[in-house]
Amino acid sequence: PLEDSHPQAVFPDTDQVVEIQVEGVVYVSVFNPDDGRKNWHHLITAFCWALRDVQDATLVFKMTQNDLSTYYVELMTLLSQLSPFACRVVVMHGYLQDEQFARLYGAASYYVNASRCEGLCLPLMEFMSCARPVIAPNHTAMRDYIDERVAFVVKSSQEPTIWPEDARILYRTLRHRPDWGSLKTAYANSYAMAKNQPDAWQSMADAASERMQAYCSFAPVQQRLALFFKQESVRDVVPVVAETGAASC
Repeated sequence: PLEDSHPQAVFPDTDQVVEIQVEGVVYVSVFNPDDGRKNWHHLITAFCWALRDVQDATLVFKMTQNDLSTYYVELMTLLSQLSPFACRVVVMHGYLQDEQFARLYGAASYYVNASRCEGLCLPLMEFMSCARPVIAPNHTAMRDYIDERVAFVVKSSQEPTIWPEDARILYRTLRHRPDWGSLKTAYANSYAMAKNQPDAWQSMADAASERMQAYCSFAPVQQRLALFFKQESVRDVVPVVAETGAASC
């Protein structure tokens, strides 16, 4: 029977609502597993190798994909290849209400990102806004707000890749390849900080919140817009109204 030969291919009942308690040092990442940029395999393998003997370390994945079949077998196969390990990997599949998401923000010790490229990474910014330090590279959009004051910075290097829309599948651009060893070290060092240096952790958490306050809160963004439009204030900016059919192609 399928259940005996391939137990990882038997999907759990997604109609059930399950609540789980997490303790100790908790890492969180929010992403779509179908997005090849997110490099989530490295998030798991580096975590399980760095903290494989630690029982109070938990990696929580909040998947933004409503089709469990697109990643479940791949995920379970990867975890079985890494076993045994004492640390925990928790995968959340399903929609969270605002108050549930708020509890996830509060439960996190760190947000973790190992993407090959980012356009902005809103989940990373949201957790930083909630005073959570992070593990992340400082390339592409993250270069604007990630440094050693707010994050354990993951080293990366450039590698050739294709444009996602290029049907020819030709290497015509570059992306960033996060260093797996650097990610593993970041897990180990961040765990040690959270356990043994609470004051240092709090300083990094405060710096993360302050960074987001300066980077994306309403007043600073309003001021940058005003400077961009060379106005003294946003109130002086005259909005441009587009007329149907008026634009040239």
